[in-house]
Amino acid sequence: MAEGEYESQKALAAILPDNVDFPIAWGVLREDESKAFFMTDFRVLHDYYLPPTAQFLDILKKLYQESISLSGKFGFQVTTYNGPPKMVNDWTDSWEEYFGRQFRSDILFLQNVYGEDAELANLTEAFIQKVVARLLRPLQTGGRKIKPTLCHGDLWDGNFQIDENSQQLIVFDSCAFYGHNEDIVVAALWPEWFKLIET
Repeated sequence: MAEGEYESQKALAAILPDNVDFPIAWGVLREDESKAFFMTDFRVLHDYYLPPTAQFLDILKKLYQESISLSGKFGFQVTTYNGPPKMVNDWTDSWEEYFGRQFRSDILFLQNVYGEDAELANLTEAFIQKVVARLLRPLQTGGRKIKPTLCHGDLWDGNFQIDENSQQLIVFDSCAFYGHNEDIVVAALWPEWFKLIET
């Protein structure tokens, strides 16, 4: 988990050096290898109910326009975590495959926590086979392409704050991956997100 956070923040820092907690190190404890650490520069950060909209959107624009997947594929070079669930970051040429694979993995994680539900399992597969395929496959067929772009995989109001000294918006806890630049599924669950979109 610590390695994933380190590599995620390192990738974001390469594009957004003024807006990321710069990663310093990660590792496992000598006394107990089941425990790990992740270190960044120290900043005094403050919560905001809503971030400064223009600054927030400028950061996303820069991240999406300037980032490049060196492999040209969707995924990430190490496993990252969106909280406890693992992101399935194996490289793939297909955004449909990446999204469907991750969606399936998230549902399986929740079923392991809350108990199995056969109806949900069936709906999940139907959703992936019918809805995801219908919406995402056309984005990469008929000569159309999607540029895999670096995404903050856990974009919600708890993962960005204002630096007291620089007054810059700082993003963290990113569980990064290279995906479609409109992958804001987690953010869409945050009700205040819609206020940003409407402005």
